[in-house]
Amino acid sequence: MGTLSGTAFFVWHLLERIPAGARVVMGNAMKSAFLTAAVVLMMLSGCDGRSEREVQGYVEGDFVRISLPSSGVVESVRVNRGDRVSKGDLLFTLDSEREASALSMAEAELAVAEAELDNLRASGRSDEIRVLEAEINELKAHLAYASASHRRKRGLSREGGASVDEVDRLQSEEQITRAKIRAAESRLRLAQNSIGRDGEIEAARQTREYRSAAMREAAAKLALRRAVAPADAVVNDVIYRPGETVSAGQTVVELLPPENVKVRFFLSPEQVGWVAAESEVLLQCVGCGEGIEARVSYIAPRASYRPPILYSRNQSEKLVFLVEAIPQSSVERLHPGQPLTVVFPR
Repeated sequence: MGTLSGTAFFVWHLLERIPAGARVVMGNAMKSAFLTAAVVLMMLSGCDGRSEREVQGYVEGDFVRISLPSSGVVESVRVNRGDRVSKGDLLFTLDSEREASALSMAEAELAVAEAELDNLRASGRSDEIRVLEAEINELKAHLAYASASHRRKRGLSREGGASVDEVDRLQSEEQITRAKIRAAESRLRLAQNSIGRDGEIEAARQTREYRSAAMREAAAKLALRRAVAPADAVVNDVIYRPGETVSAGQTVVELLPPENVKVRFFLSPEQVGWVAAESEVLLQCVGCGEGIEARVSYIAPRASYRPPILYSRNQSEKLVFLVEAIPQSSVERLHPGQPLTVVFPR
């Protein structure tokens, strides 16, 4: 029996399990029929069975486990198992009343700091500025009149038409008016400039920056109470529901992005030479049509013992190499744990 294939051995084994009395009743004709069926099955298995360039494999997925860095009570879960989500979609939230209150307080403190800085930087009142501008214009008009009178009287004094005292009075009036103009212009500049001292303004500016940073920190803490999808994916599992308490870093939702789906199979030391990094293989499975092309992404650098689940009559090699391949299309047809056949090009 050592020369029979596994299929023929199975048929012969069934024949041997028939009670002896029944075999006598069946006669040689029935036994011949069984043996004929075994031969036919051997031929069929030789035609349709697995070729030497095929191995069995299975689909694997690198799951993305979504958690948050702080503990809390799950407030809402926005997805269900099997849902497809897009990058940025909200997955779940934790209770956030404390963080929301902290953000509101930080925003109010920032508003106060900005108001204080604006007050120090504020100019004088508009009415005061307009009064000073009108005063300067009036003084300049008076200066023009006093200068003209002074020049005229000085010319007359040379001819004796005006006294020296009167000329001196007009000259002094002109000089006083010029001084008044300079003083008014100085007050105008002061009113137009900031009313706060430079040191006070700098301290207020730094206070505003501190309050602004505190507000951004509070907003970031509030954002960390919401978990969003890092990429397009399928929801593989929802582990916690609203009302349940989770610890920091504890997975609440498990995702499987399509780019994280891969195929694993094992090759014996004699078979590992069939593939190299980036080489292509064909995946065949129920519902896969004519097959799915895949590209080898990883070959184990050393052999390991074959997992017990992979032992079979025709695959008794103990040492194998783990190989992984990435499907190039139709990823939605592949599911973790799904068995398939890996076909290698000749």
